[in-house]
Amino acid sequence: MFDYNPGSIPPCAGLSSSSSLVCASALATLATHSSRIFEVVNKAELAELCARAEHLIGTEGGGMDQAIEILAVKGNAMFIEFNPLKWTAVELPKSALFAVVHCGATLNKAATSQFNERVVECRIAAQVKYELHLSEFLLRSIFIFECFLLVDCLEIEQVLKCTQGDETLKFKRIYK
Repeated sequence: MFDYNPGSIPPCAGLSSSSSLVCASALATLATHSSRIFEVVNKAELAELCARAEHLIGTEGGGMDQAIEILAVKGNAMFIEFNPLKWTAVELPKSALFAVVHCGATLNKAATSQFNERVVECRIAAQVKYELHLSEFLLRSIFIFECFLLVDCLEIEQVLKCTQGDETLKFKRIYK
């Protein structure tokens, strides 16, 4: 059985197309081998496998897209947590509506490193926060400097010296 459902979502619109393809491929592969897909592998395992598969093809995303695509429940939003993967369905009101609006900008993530760079920056930020016991306010301040004032790593280091003293050495170790 093959079903073709054309859509009008523009390419490179940022709507998780690679994650959707990975999850659909995994589900299709499982369906060819078993009529009871989630008896072969549970939903959490499949979501994690799909996230890992996407890493193997070069996209360093998290696992949120794959998790919602595998764990979704009709008529519900989903509260998803990681390490370990946990989820809670949140029932939506019957009258709930969502609008997906495309601004017209596109980005071919496969042709640039911007997406993977942002993922690495977020991992560094999490590690810095952990190592230096930074408050949410200080962490937000650092990234406001970096993102909006175009402050580089050396200038951020100066901010940390002012607020954390000798802890800056840890920042150097983490950031390199």
